[in-house]
Amino acid sequence: MENTSIEPELQSLRVKLEAKIEKNTNHIEILKKENIADEALLQNVKRSLGALHPESKQTGYGSKSETIRDAINSIPIDRFTQDQVEAAILLLKPGMPLNRNRIRAALWALQDRGEMIKVFTKGNNNQPAVYQKLSISKHESNGSNGNLPLADGAIKDLKRVEITESGRRPYGSSSETILSVLKGANGKPLQTKQIVTLSGASYGTTYRILRGFEKEKKAQREKDKWTLVL
Repeated sequence: MENTSIEPELQSLRVKLEAKIEKNTNHIEILKKENIADEALLQNVKRSLGALHPESKQTGYGSKSETIRDAINSIPIDRFTQDQVEAAILLLKPGMPLNRNRIRAALWALQDRGEMIKVFTKGNNNQPAVYQKLSISKHESNGSNGNLPLADGAIKDLKRVEITESGRRPYGSSSETILSVLKGANGKPLQTKQIVTLSGASYGTTYRILRGFEKEKKAQREKDKWTLVL
């Protein structure tokens, strides 16, 4: 008797649940169709904005390969890591969003094509990969060097400083490299950590050299930002 008495309630609940599920399913399908239409509209809006402001493309990854080439050219040493490339990108285009995986892939693509760079040492859990510039890159052979903060004439005269297998640089050459980084910034203030990244020297060595430049009136400091005294 008990089973018979609850059957109408169960039947009623089943009908309600089936109706609710059907309604929700239909709603989901409607939302999917709306999303597809909205995504297509969004792409059209982005294309229209890009046509109105073509210069804004330079801050995105549509030109990432060119940006990375310019960043590599601006680094004042022959051997460098991805961190140094990223620091150079931010100097070239402040505020540009960085995607480490995409930058890493672009660097590997360049070396795979034998364009501009090759791998000097492969990275591991303890050390980042070190890349080395080729003596004559395809990009430079085309006469293109862009408007580079660190590709100043002084950089061309820089005595190239080698990174060793362990990623370290001889101490005596760090002063020259750090001075060239400041020169290449064209008066733009650089944070200590940016100079560390671009020069490849340790933080302690960089800070001691910068303090020495400050005493010699070669550089001036405002908070943690350094500029070359012209």
